[in-house]
Amino acid sequence: MVGRRCLVRTYSAGVHIGDVIAVKNGMEVHLKNSLRLWKWEGGGLSLSAVATNGIVKGRLNETPEIVLSNAIEFIPTTPE
Repeated sequence: MVGRRCLVRTYSAGVHIGDVIAVKNGMEVHLKNSLRLWKWEGGGLSLSAVATNGIVKGRLNETPEIVLSNAIEFIPTTPE
């Protein structure tokens, strides 16, 4: 997933969307141009649907760069 924009779900840090710069040990991920996804409406109930369809309304926080541990799911996003 390195080099792609992905939705990343973690055990304890929530859900983030960003450009994957590096993945270490399969569970630590370095993101740039990232957003923390707090809540969403529209686009679907599952995170797979959110990654594919985007969201209509939501609460997102921009984070220029972040390193997350305990990543458990990487889903490539679409332009939506």
